[in-house]
Amino acid sequence: MKYIIITILLLGLACTNQSPEYKRYKETLGKTLNLSMFNAVIYKGETIAFEEFRNKYKYISVVYLQSHCHSCYEKYIEWHKEMEKLNQNNYTLLFIINEKFADEFLNEVSLIANIDEKYFIRMDPKSSFLKENFEIPQWLIENSLLIDNKNKIKLIGEPFYNPELTKQFLKIVKK
Repeated sequence: MKYIIITILLLGLACTNQSPEYKRYKETLGKTLNLSMFNAVIYKGETIAFEEFRNKYKYISVVYLQSHCHSCYEKYIEWHKEMEKLNQNNYTLLFIINEKFADEFLNEVSLIANIDEKYFIRMDPKSSFLKENFEIPQWLIENSLLIDNKNKIKLIGEPFYNPELTKQFLKIVKK
């Protein structure tokens, strides 16, 4: 009996030993995402002042994508399809794309699938977004970040990735 209790205690202690990645994930939640480098976004081909866009939504998923990246084109398409199922009034998507011209990225996407442009785009050819948010690991940024109206990171990851993330996402955006 004594050995069983010691084994359980040791297993409990071992389980609290978190990986560096998990620690970085937890440290990133609640941090402020810097979007001050942007003064406008693109919506259905039209340019909109960033402040006007930002004031309209309480929650935004920021999805960072690279140019000349087939998996990024696929990710763009997947977000459009999946977010139709999770539609919320006070929520939208902002795709930040490391490319100079939106048309170049969207043309590549259109070769894979026809997408009805429902979300916002910001082109970032000089990687300003990554440079200004250097304290957030790029691997976390590339997993998407849900931010609130104060740009605080509330959730990391695609809300449709698994049922637990979907549940967390809906709990946050329905507040």
